[in-house]
Amino acid sequence: LAKDLEAVRLSSGSKGRPATGRPAAAPVDTGRSSQALLADPLDLYNLALNDMTADNFALAARQFAQVLDNFPQSEVADNACYWLGECYYAQKDFPKAAEAFQRLVKEYPQGEKVPGALLKLGYALAEQKDQVKAAAAPLRAVIEKYPDSPEAKLAKEKLKVLSAAKPAGKRR
Repeated sequence: LAKDLEAVRLSSGSKGRPATGRPAAAPVDTGRSSQALLADPLDLYNLALNDMTADNFALAARQFAQVLDNFPQSEVADNACYWLGECYYAQKDFPKAAEAFQRLVKEYPQGEKVPGALLKLGYALAEQKDQVKAAAAPLRAVIEKYPDSPEAKLAKEKLKVLSAAKPAGKRR
């Protein structure tokens, strides 16, 4: 991560902009000369959003993780956690996606992305063969806690698909 940040800093030149033309925040001296951080969590978050929008999910995931690691109490931290999960989900890394969505629900329970995180947690668990049964719990939580949300409707649909996928015959 430090190398990535250093590359952004070096490519910014004297105008404070990386080679891609995206605005960059000024580096901050953290007392560790080998590491530089973007000073503003919103700048780093927006950089990550741009990379995610460009389907550069691996880079965006690293940047969202940096927001969470360096600015866990910032106003964009809960959204960064959600989009981190989405980046992992897009890369089909369902265990890491589930971990990010669980983190959002646990660390940012009042965040506006909680219904979406619960829904996507259910989706990510359903994609893992050993976690399919566990997928129902977050989907039910969306329906119970946010019954009028669009996520609740999608959770109901996913639960129907999951129950239809259960093999017929003996129940354990």
